[in-house]
Amino acid sequence: MYAGSLIIGGLIERGDIHRMVAGQPEKYGDAGGRTLDPDAIAGVAWKMFSAGDSAESVFDAR
Repeated sequence: MYAGSLIIGGLIERGDIHRMVAGQPEKYGDAGGRTLDPDAIAGVAWKMFSAGDSAESVFDAR
């Protein structure tokens, strides 16, 4: 049995929340450069699942 944790601390590009935040810069500020690529997240999630040897991965948009 494998259990892992994928911790996401940021705004994921191309999602509903990203569109809302990017569409209201006067309210949320400029999100440019502080977003996360969903393809990179998916790649790490798949690697964690298929290899089963990593307990945790962190994505942070600092």
